[in-house]
Amino acid sequence: MKREILFRGQSINTGKWVESMTIARGTIKRKKDCIYLEVDEKWIGVIPETIGQFTGLTDKNGVNIFEGDILSHIDRLKGYDSKMWQVIFYSGSFFMSGLPRKIRIYNIGDRCHECEVIGNIYDNPELIK
Repeated sequence: MKREILFRGQSINTGKWVESMTIARGTIKRKKDCIYLEVDEKWIGVIPETIGQFTGLTDKNGVNIFEGDILSHIDRLKGYDSKMWQVIFYSGSFFMSGLPRKIRIYNIGDRCHECEVIGNIYDNPELIK
C-alpha cells in the first residue's frame, strides 16, 4: 500500500497553517502537553484541535483535502444545488458529513473532483451553521 501521510495544523505563534509528515507530542522548551509538527527541520507548536490528516484526495482545483475542511459540491446528476460538507474521520474512514447524509470520500470516486475546498471549520465556522 502506498499513500501519503500528511498532517496540517495551525501554528500557536503565527496562526498560519503548517503541514508535515512528522507529528509529536512532548515537552519542547518546557511546554507540556503540546503538539508539534516538524517543518524544515524545526518543531512548530500547533493548536491541538486544528490538527487534521490528509485524506489522500484533492478537490477539482488540485487542493489537498484535509480532515476539518469544508467542501462545496454541486451534484448535477441528482439536481442538487451547491451543498457544503465537512470532512470528518469516523470509524476508520474519511467522510463528507452534511445534511441529509454522509458520503465516504474514498467511495465517491470522481465526485471528489467535483468538490471545492472553500474553507475549514476553524477559520470559517460560519460556513457550517
